[in-house]
Amino acid sequence: MIVMDPDIRYCLFLGTYRPVESGVTKMLGSIQSYGVRVVSLKVSCIEKESVNSLISENLCIPPSLCQSLSTTVHSKTGGFILFAANFFQSLYEEGMIRFNLNAGNWEYNVNDIKQRKLPADVVQHLSERMARLPKNIQSLLKTAACLGFEFDANLLQKATKVSMLELVPYAIESGFLQEIPSSNKLVWAHDQIHLAAYELIPLNKRPSSHLLIATRIYMNTSSDEILFRVIFDVVNNMHVGLHLITSQAQRNDVARLNRIAGMKALVSSSFDTAAEYYMVSVGLLAGDCWTSNYESTLALHQEASDALFVAGDFEHLKNVIDEQLTHANCFDDKLQAYYCLVRFLYTTSNSNQAMEKTRFILGELGVTFPEATPDLIYRELLSTKALLANTSQQDFLKALRLTDKRMLWTMRFMHKFMKYLFSVNTSLLPLVACRMIRMSSENGCSCDSAMGFVAYGWAALNILQDIEEAYKWAKLCLLLPEILSSPALLPKLTCYFHSFTSFFKEPIQASCDALRKTHQELLMVGDVQEAFIASFNHCRQMLFVGIDLAAVDKRCTSTTLEMTKHTHVHQCLYNLSHHLVVLKLIGNHSTKNPFEAFKGVSNEEIRDEDDLLKHAVSTGEFGVVQVIRFNRLFLAYWFKRYKEAAEMAALYKPRTRMPLIDIYHAFYEGLTAFHFARQLSEDDPEKWFRLGEKSLACFKTWVMHSTWNWENKYLLLEAECHFSKGQLDKAKKKYYLAIKSARQHRFVHEEGLANELFSVFHTSSGNTDKENYHILQAQFCYERWGAFAIVERLVKTIVARKK
Repeated sequence: MIVMDPDIRYCLFLGTYRPVESGVTKMLGSIQSYGVRVVSLKVSCIEKESVNSLISENLCIPPSLCQSLSTTVHSKTGGFILFAANFFQSLYEEGMIRFNLNAGNWEYNVNDIKQRKLPADVVQHLSERMARLPKNIQSLLKTAACLGFEFDANLLQKATKVSMLELVPYAIESGFLQEIPSSNKLVWAHDQIHLAAYELIPLNKRPSSHLLIATRIYMNTSSDEILFRVIFDVVNNMHVGLHLITSQAQRNDVARLNRIAGMKALVSSSFDTAAEYYMVSVGLLAGDCWTSNYESTLALHQEASDALFVAGDFEHLKNVIDEQLTHANCFDDKLQAYYCLVRFLYTTSNSNQAMEKTRFILGELGVTFPEATPDLIYRELLSTKALLANTSQQDFLKALRLTDKRMLWTMRFMHKFMKYLFSVNTSLLPLVACRMIRMSSENGCSCDSAMGFVAYGWAALNILQDIEEAYKWAKLCLLLPEILSSPALLPKLTCYFHSFTSFFKEPIQASCDALRKTHQELLMVGDVQEAFIASFNHCRQMLFVGIDLAAVDKRCTSTTLEMTKHTHVHQCLYNLSHHLVVLKLIGNHSTKNPFEAFKGVSNEEIRDEDDLLKHAVSTGEFGVVQVIRFNRLFLAYWFKRYKEAAEMAALYKPRTRMPLIDIYHAFYEGLTAFHFARQLSEDDPEKWFRLGEKSLACFKTWVMHSTWNWENKYLLLEAECHFSKGQLDKAKKKYYLAIKSARQHRFVHEEGLANELFSVFHTSSGNTDKENYHILQAQFCYERWGAFAIVERLVKTIVARKK
């Protein structure tokens, strides 16, 4: 997360690894893909002179007197410091280096040392050295090796049959173990020493050794301590000897311990680890577990499916879901499996299937919806508004809590149904939102009630055109997590608030920052789907705010990699098209293809945006289709391909489902329309005036709610309108104000756009000085934005005008 955080600009990591460790090499390659610079420094073995200094200092003799010994030690160990030091120590232990008390000096025979057979690697050498130690010391080292590289001294005590703690000082003095200051923990002096100690255990004895150690720890530990302190040590050691456990009663005990470990890992946000523990637990169950122990088997499968979904292990998830749907006794017991199933379908870009399956489940729960006619939707929204008008903020905060289990599931599925409608068919969404509010009002609120209020706000915004009503309830929803004692709900509500509502009244820069933080918070609580919604909307708002495009590119790259890692296909499709926009503005789309990262994630090959569009149309992903059309309108306008811009604007047809890009669609469609309105070659300029003035009317409403976000755009549309009508003095004034407003509200790209259009205005009036001044100002703004492809287009325009 530190590497992917665009706000952490400088961070130095130091680490060591061996070339044979392929996992580390792969990890470093992954880090480099985020744009992080990795510098490799090869550390070679020590020179002969260093070995000579080591021996000289240890024997307290001049370096010149131990040259032959150090040369021998260096040649036999290759200068590997750990090998050299331990070989030197073993020579003393074997008596090949000894102190002569009568002569008062050290004695050794270099020829004998040369004949000393030495293993090919340090691990074997260390193992042989350890094998010469007393049996009780060997037993201590073998037990400690099974506990890992770092372990608690008390754990070592529990893992042994008799007390061995008095032997620990010897292991420390011998250089095998080290104490960690201010703790009761021990750590191996070197990973090769740890490996050598482990090699003392014969290969065929290792599973039983681990199992014995796990059993001893378990038997010597209280229940509370197992739960809170040593559960991972117990189950991790048991895993090595799992195949030795044949008694079903014992397997059930181990399954229970793995389930506890999975729960604890989930609490720590270690989702991959949790999924592994749960799968081990499921694998240990008896063949007749669904009949002999139904309740606990069902609960285990429910917890496992949740963990597998968050971890993105969809292959195992499908099997666990199928088990529940096959063996559950009744429909209510299948609800959790169905819940994971519809989320899985949506995540893997099967939105239509997710929607239809959710609608079927709601029908089974007794919830159906009539045909969503415009008249019915409008009446339902007005009815809900009237209901809420009689609800004060205090009433809202004191609302009853929903407790009925079946009703809670109904609310959860309605929440998901709304999400899937967003991608496929928004016409029914207002009715679902109104139903959720009415059910919450009558039966009490749940965490999912909040999403009903959020969706109602969205509908009030887009259908009733009531920004204040939408903002009021979206803002109030942020109080629900505290009321419902559900802090994990807050990041989700914050995500939706800043993705769909806040920018109508609050500075969009603040919304953008909030989404970045919310993305991290959602990942920490395991809400992966919403985390990627926050991440994508953060990427999109970074573009609209005018943040340096290099930073936007970096953020889009890391977001795509996160999404593909978790196999979240649906949200990734949106991000790929958006990332392509960023790359085209920078000018490096020909050398960097965002779709490369998507290879192997979906069954369908999607190599470019045309493939993506075909996929979205064929699968009914109309949200993706609309995003692509908007992105093409956006690029066409910025690159002055006005005909294409007009075509994309007409195809877009706002479906009132994405408020932010609907706003920007109106902006660029209006600018495109006013461009055509002043072209003499146009047969029907009035058509373009009507289209442009429609956009102008929208911004006139929006600017009343947020001067910060919409004023500069409204002024620029006004300027273009006056210019198209030949009202040059009014146009000139509005261009100045648009530039000033964009600068004041920190929209550097739109400041550049206003300057560029003002330059065009001066070109038509023949004012060359003003024309050159504003086009250079535009270039300066675009360079600050990092849109070098736009700068290149602008430079060509300047050269063409000079000619």
